[in-house]
Amino acid sequence: MDRFLGQGYCVTMDNYYMSPQLADILISERTDLYGTVNKMRKDLPPNFAKEKIPKGDVLAYQRGKVMALKWQDKKSVFLMSTVHNASSRLVKCKSKKTVLKPIVVCDYNNTMGGVDLCDQEMSYYPTLRKQQGKYYIKIFRQFMDQSLWNAYILYKKDNPLQNITLLDFRLQIIELSIQKYSDRNSSVPSSRCSSTLNPMRLTARRFASHIPPNPIKKEPRRQCAVCCSKKTESGKKIRKETRIWCKDC
Repeated sequence: MDRFLGQGYCVTMDNYYMSPQLADILISERTDLYGTVNKMRKDLPPNFAKEKIPKGDVLAYQRGKVMALKWQDKKSVFLMSTVHNASSRLVKCKSKKTVLKPIVVCDYNNTMGGVDLCDQEMSYYPTLRKQQGKYYIKIFRQFMDQSLWNAYILYKKDNPLQNITLLDFRLQIIELSIQKYSDRNSSVPSSRCSSTLNPMRLTARRFASHIPPNPIKKEPRRQCAVCCSKKTESGKKIRKETRIWCKDC
């Protein structure tokens, strides 16, 4: 996104394009810029990416008009700007808490394009897991997250009067999918799994959590109620364990 500022333009860009070399070129053409930057870009300050700072603090370097800034939020955020300094201001976040944010972060959030907005929103509810070793499952989950975001945008476009958040939209999709595709007449024959017909865990709203530790194991596991009800082609029962459960069920 670009804006005309009287004597020139100011461009907002993401870390795919941003670099110190590009900033120097645009400055020579009377064009300013700001946005996120890849922490491994050439010509960034030494130890810019590796230096650790407390949460909420800012680390900034200035070279002429070009500023490189690192802000420690839940994770490190790296930005560059030719029109900002390292000053901050109080803003209200989604949780209605007041936090101190660098002004360059606030301006970037207000002017960034659809790709960065998509990446930001998808990062709040990721389905990818670091311990997931199979690459094709990671690809599938990425496509699923992207499809949900695309569906959310289309839903908001067709229903402009409905003020629905991405979280509520995803929960509605989950609930509708369970209602449509769950096998209400299935039973789960296992000594450790529920064998109740039409289990409420598939139709009622439940909240999953990690199984609490016990005196014997710090990270106990239980049989998966879904996987342990299945069999292989040879008729052998599938045994899989999980650290996640629903306390109510």
